[in-house]
Amino acid sequence: MPTFCRASVNSRRFCSFTLFCSLFVLISTPLEAEIEEGTPEDSPVEASQDPVELFITANRHATSAGKTGSSFTVISKQEIRDTNQPSLLEVLRQVEGLEVVRTGAPGGATSVFIRGAESDHTLVLIDGVRANSNATGLFDFANLTADNIERVEIIRGPQSVLYGSEAIGGVINVITSDVSLGTSASFSAEAGSYSTQIYRANVGQATDSARFGLNLSYEDSDGFSTASEAQGNTEDDSYERLALSGRAGASFLGDGAVDLTVRYVEGDAELDGFDFESGPVDALNFVQDSRLLTSSIVASKQLRENIKFSLSLGMSRDELEGSDLDNEFNNFEIDSSTSNVTSTIEVQPRWDGLFLLGHSFEKRETDNKNNFDEKRDVSSFFLQKQLSLEALPVVTLGVRYDDDSDYGDETTFRTTMSWVCDCDENTSRLHASFGTGFKAPSFNELYFPNFGNPDLDAEKSWGYDVGWEVKFHEAKALFDITFFQSEIEDLISFDSETFLAANINEADIHGIEASFGYEHSRYLGTRFNYTWTDAEDVETGDSLARRPEHKGRIGLTSEPLEGLNLGLSLLIVDGRTDSDGSEMDDYQRVDFRGSWQVRENIRPYFRIDNLFDKDYEEVKGYETTGIAAYGGVEFSL
Repeated sequence: MPTFCRASVNSRRFCSFTLFCSLFVLISTPLEAEIEEGTPEDSPVEASQDPVELFITANRHATSAGKTGSSFTVISKQEIRDTNQPSLLEVLRQVEGLEVVRTGAPGGATSVFIRGAESDHTLVLIDGVRANSNATGLFDFANLTADNIERVEIIRGPQSVLYGSEAIGGVINVITSDVSLGTSASFSAEAGSYSTQIYRANVGQATDSARFGLNLSYEDSDGFSTASEAQGNTEDDSYERLALSGRAGASFLGDGAVDLTVRYVEGDAELDGFDFESGPVDALNFVQDSRLLTSSIVASKQLRENIKFSLSLGMSRDELEGSDLDNEFNNFEIDSSTSNVTSTIEVQPRWDGLFLLGHSFEKRETDNKNNFDEKRDVSSFFLQKQLSLEALPVVTLGVRYDDDSDYGDETTFRTTMSWVCDCDENTSRLHASFGTGFKAPSFNELYFPNFGNPDLDAEKSWGYDVGWEVKFHEAKALFDITFFQSEIEDLISFDSETFLAANINEADIHGIEASFGYEHSRYLGTRFNYTWTDAEDVETGDSLARRPEHKGRIGLTSEPLEGLNLGLSLLIVDGRTDSDGSEMDDYQRVDFRGSWQVRENIRPYFRIDNLFDKDYEEVKGYETTGIAAYGGVEFSL
């Protein structure tokens, strides 16, 4: 049977299964199944009442921190704003368990490693839409702005049971800001080092039944040399970025809701070349143009008091084009797109807990000009049950089945546990998770000429973590420590015998994540996190490239005067090797930032990156920023 037909048959079979389960739930669940207090504990009503406490990525439905067994970090809108950073990659540097690596000046390829896994083992969602490249399997953070983001939810550890491929290391979900009631508008302008100029504008209008918001930003910079200046490379590589994001929504039939989000970013960067003898070198005419568009529309409705149905349509499209008059290798054109339809049913049964049933159908396509033009279909279904009985741990059990038209099928599972104890004046929480993950071979690994291997299997992993969190001193202090371990099998690498991609490597990774925060007073706040990671190739015993053994961050905040917000941070990175196995220098970087809410609608701000002008490399042979100062002012209605 043709692959397309087989995928279609699987889709029809699961649609029938979903319909049967829906009818069964509707018939068998009595109206009395609602909780006596009024609404189910994890219902959308609760989400609207306390959005700050609830997260959606870990379980695909609104779940409070106390019921989330996975290891997670949520970066709020205010925290992002306080950094005064234009790029999300700089915000992610502060998170434990994450390593951010950029090759050179702004616009250079930027990877994020979670818990020592490969960069293409990080699944990136933008408003729930898969944004990883189909060609490479990874997501390039080079151009993603920090504008108009409500929050970033980061889930560490294997998450394939809910999100399928690429979620071996974890998931990063970027969620667009909602619109406040009434009319809102803001504008900001910023300037600074490397002749940088940044402009942002935001407008919004919302009523009780409908809302609309739009954000626009533009950045232009002369930049600095991507290739190391210590090796005699002096040409500055400029960077230009345009970003547009928006959100609209409306209610219907009482408790029904429909939500539309769109995010577009375009980056034009001058890059440098690479010489196999001397490494990165100046390229006077190498320019890369990248464009990313993601959009989603989600409709949801309470079918009964205890049953909710959701349907989401998502689309992402990324285009990457390189041109170089001097080097033919730097000329390329790659177009990728992913479209997805996902339906879920949430059921709150008579007893406590929540049952989630979902189906997803996805189409992935990539056209790598003059190399290959391929597509694949992925049909998936997933089941998850959350048990939440009083005085007992909250336990979540999940299983997922994926059928990929390229390489076959995969089944993954996950279980988590969270147990909260209110002990005297302190609150402690024991959390743990165990799960499996996989990553499907990318189109490059399958089909790129003289490298691709169509017989590749998916990379597979299992992993667990156990952690303890405690709040004390009237909840002003928070401490969390987590031990994690994972093994990744069938890693895809270059086979020196066949000169093709092959499943030949295996990795063992374990480590500890620790964080501590204490709000002494408005005059002083302390944030500290530390990650120890031991990530090695099982066969050779060598450390995996660009994953530091030790990474720590110390952050201090202060409000010496009302409205004046200051922040100082120290980033420490220690124990790294590069892709060729050579040791890399350790480094420390200090950043300073501040803002002053002069009036309710006027906020000047500044930041100084690399305050002490530390000379260091994130990738061998590639330059990083020296001391750089920026200042701006924000006006709002």
